[in-house]
Amino acid sequence: ACDLLREVLAQNPNLHGVRPFLAMCLSARGEHEAARAELNEPVKRNASVDPDIAYAVASVFALEGDRDQAFEWLQRSVALGNENKPLFEHDPNLAGIRDDPRFGEVIRRVTRG
Repeated sequence: ACDLLREVLAQNPNLHGVRPFLAMCLSARGEHEAARAELNEPVKRNASVDPDIAYAVASVFALEGDRDQAFEWLQRSVALGNENKPLFEHDPNLAGIRDDPRFGEVIRRVTRG
C-alpha cells in the first residue's frame, strides 16, 4: 500500500487528502518520522475544512501516540460534520485513544447530534 500511495502522490503531488493514508501505512511499518512528515501544512489546511481528512489526520496522530493532536483533529472532524459513531467506536486506528476520557466526550457529542 505504501508503494502504491507513493506512486499516486509522485504523479499527483497535490492530492493532499491521500497523504494521511500514506502516513498510516508508514506508521504501521514503524517509520514514524516519515509518517509525521506526511502531515504537512497543505494536508492540515485541507483537513481543517474536510471532515474525512481531519479524521484521517486524527487517526495518524492516534497511531503515533500523540493523543492531544489526535483529539484536536477528531474534534475538528466532528465539528465539520463527521458523525460516524460506529467508525469512531470500531476503527482500530483509534484503539490507543479510546481509554481517554476525551473519547467519551467525542462520542457523547456525536450521539447528541
